[in-house]
Amino acid sequence: MNDHSMSHIMDGSNHDLLRPDIHRATDVLRHSRSTWNALLSSAQSATALPHPCSNIKALLNKTPSIPKPADAADCLGTNSLYIEGQTDELLPDNSCIIDIGTHDFAEVRWWAAILAEGRGWQATLTRDGKEYYPPWECHLNSGPFRLHHRAQLPPSISSLKTEPPSSAQAQEYLFNLARYHDAFDQLISALAATMTIPLHNRFSAPITLPLPKPGRLPIAHRKTELTYRNQIPTPDEIPHYMAVSCTSGVVTSCLFSCFSEPDIPCNLVSQWLNLPMRQIFPSLIRSKKYNAIVCTMAQRRPNIAPLWLGSLITGLLPRMLQVCRSYLPTVYLEAVTWTGSPQSFMDPQYHRLAPVRKTDGVQLIPREDEFRLLFITDVDSETYRNPPLSPYRPFGFVELQNTSVDVRLHYSCNHQLSYYCWNWKCDGGQVSSDFGMSCGSKAIEWSIEPNTLRSTGLKLAYMVVGSTYTTLYESLLGNNFWAPIYRKLVSICSWLRGLRPTNLPREDLDKVEIFDDTLSELATRNIFSWTFFSEGTRPEERELWKHEWLELLVDRNDGAESSESSPSEVEDVANSEQLQHIQKWRDNVVA
Repeated sequence: MNDHSMSHIMDGSNHDLLRPDIHRATDVLRHSRSTWNALLSSAQSATALPHPCSNIKALLNKTPSIPKPADAADCLGTNSLYIEGQTDELLPDNSCIIDIGTHDFAEVRWWAAILAEGRGWQATLTRDGKEYYPPWECHLNSGPFRLHHRAQLPPSISSLKTEPPSSAQAQEYLFNLARYHDAFDQLISALAATMTIPLHNRFSAPITLPLPKPGRLPIAHRKTELTYRNQIPTPDEIPHYMAVSCTSGVVTSCLFSCFSEPDIPCNLVSQWLNLPMRQIFPSLIRSKKYNAIVCTMAQRRPNIAPLWLGSLITGLLPRMLQVCRSYLPTVYLEAVTWTGSPQSFMDPQYHRLAPVRKTDGVQLIPREDEFRLLFITDVDSETYRNPPLSPYRPFGFVELQNTSVDVRLHYSCNHQLSYYCWNWKCDGGQVSSDFGMSCGSKAIEWSIEPNTLRSTGLKLAYMVVGSTYTTLYESLLGNNFWAPIYRKLVSICSWLRGLRPTNLPREDLDKVEIFDDTLSELATRNIFSWTFFSEGTRPEERELWKHEWLELLVDRNDGAESSESSPSEVEDVANSEQLQHIQKWRDNVVA
């Protein structure tokens, strides 16, 4: 940026082009302290986990399911249940006792196979030459266990070959256990915990489940089945929960997004997050007050509360908060719709008519609006198929005349973004479109329904690229311009770098708040890298790219100058390169 476009960002006495001025930094620090301390105070006074922790169906808003058998055939192997070590003899007193209370031998057989050491029920998956094992092959306790039941056993069990139950029947067995122990609250919590298990591999965190606490059985006083009847998952809903859990990065995006704040720009992330990340949460973890953390995040993002509870149950929570101190995950906009919870400054609700200001005769638009326009107008997902790597908005303004052709064509169109569907790409190249299931409590935090216009003449044209799963967005373009936006999701590593703390004048702030701008540097570099690799640098921003936060992105051997051009050269080259793209786009327009 030139000087006149930087004046709104920097204080006259501050010559750092990326770090914020002391007044803005102080305001954000105070806002952070007020917000997080209030959440903590409320959480510590809570006597029980809040209701949103059990509101698991808040995750089902247009949420797709894993492909159905009609769209993707299952590969079946053996259909037998196996069990080893069955005995009618008395086992040692230290063996685990599990009372399932059933009269059905098939149900007893299934529980024995699931709980047996090794693979009582064989269900392996082979992919790329590697064999993957089912979750029930992992055991909390690999020692002997006793099943208490009321079923009549046949004379010889070992010679029986019993087929596994269907998914619906197996779920009914699980419901029978929850009903017998009056523990449907724990059943819902277990589902939430299961959804976080894939993250353990991503964050190198061991799964540590709590030991069961036996009590007097049966217990039938709390009536949990009645209390939680609206949250108990049905067989039809399970595939949708599986899709959320198994779609790489979605749960991570949901959990990490709970820390973001719409009004915080990328260069003020440290001021916003240092207090919770370096003081509040580490203190709660050291004192093992994990419930207070879950309550805090449940207040912050109610619809994500079940996932926080799940991460607590599986032991992921401490590791995740540790990672948060030096890592910003990839943003997944699908989660905005699926969970009704904000993810990023790129969320559909923030797309708007770009405000234009004039300074010394030069037209400027906010950089954040430039980013949104680059994303929404890239209809073929050739350049900006993924949103920026950080949920925090970029700061500052850009000169409109030096933006891309697409931005200049559409900055005044008031384009909007609306989730349309999810596409599964199956073997053979066929695509299965899934418009999702909506059966939960929608949008507790804010309304996500856009002000959508419908047209019977809407033409849906999208290109399938090499991905397992994709999302089709519907771009609502002003002036009767309609075009779909299609993008695929990929996991991209965040920039990680060891940094020296930068001292900031503290004025009247708490001395215990040792300032470190690591997170601000990460967020800023992640944001600016989004356009750097495709757009290069602008002449008026030459000094910006020499800053220590961004210099890693610039190839010093070639020199930053090589990617710079004069405004007229930028416009001529851009017009030439984009002409064919614009013509192709207009050919698809529905009048």
